[in-house]
Parts: sequence; structure tokens; C-alpha cells
Amino acid sequence: MHKLDTGLAITNGPCVSPTTGRLHVADSEARCIYSYNLTEDGALTDKKVFLDTVTYDSGPDGCCFDTQGGLWTALVRTGKLARFDESGKATHLIDLPVKHPSAVCFGGPDMSDLFVTTISDSGRLTASGPMDGGVLKLSGLGFQGIARPVCQLQL
Repeated sequence: MHKLDTGLAITNGPCVSPTTGRLHVADSEARCIYSYNLTEDGALTDKKVFLDTVTYDSGPDGCCFDTQGGLWTALVRTGKLARFDESGKATHLIDLPVKHPSAVCFGGPDMSDLFVTTISDSGRLTASGPMDGGVLKLSGLGFQGIARPVCQLQL
């Protein structure tokens, strides 16, 4: 195990862009998503701020990519999901019926459903609405995700 970066506070959503090959990591505390070049030997170089979510009044939480290279993230403090294009420009902002969405991933038979986990009590954030603490499925967004590789650990 090797530490690849320091100075991150609340990290989530490590995912690789299907179009650029860069690794993206959300830091909810810093309210930004960083982008790194991922070298063949697994090192991280060329760290950049891909997007700053201060203007959305929230830190980003989990994130994932669609096949077009759009990055989806949960705006954990505002009850919204956002999609950003490859340049970091918002293309979609979706209000959810929950206070704190957390992680996102695509699934379903053709990878066109977006699943969202939500917080009811994280120790720092709480919510008591009827859908808080559940898993939501959004369909009909017009995007498809990428299947994540299956991993099997040999013990």
C-alpha cells in the first residue's frame, strides 16, 4: 500500500474518466474535485482542480462518469445531483427529494439508471425525511454509465 497524495480531508468517488484517462477524486471538505494523470506504474502526477463546488453551496460527495465523459456527483449539502462536462461546466442540476445525497453509480440492464445513496445519520449530517437513508434510482436521464470492472481478491 502506498500513499499517493496528501492534504485531502473527506475523499470520495475515485473514478477514471473514460475519455481522458485521468483519475478524479472528490474532497467534500475542500469543496472540489481533483483530477490527476494516472501513470502506467500507478503514480499520480499533474494534480489539477477539475471543479470547485463552492458556488453550489456544497461539497461534492461520490462521483462517477457516463460514457460521454460527463462526471456526475452528489452535492451532499443541497440535496442535488450535478453533471459536469469534460471542462468542468455544469450541464445538469437535479433536485432530489432528500436532504443529503451521497454516492452515485450507473446500473441496470443497459447502464442507464443512476443509483444514489442518501444519508439519514452520518455522525455529522442528519436527515429524517421519508426518503432519507435510502437508495434512489433515477431513470430516463438520457445517459449511460460504464460498468466498473469486477475484482476478486485471493486470500
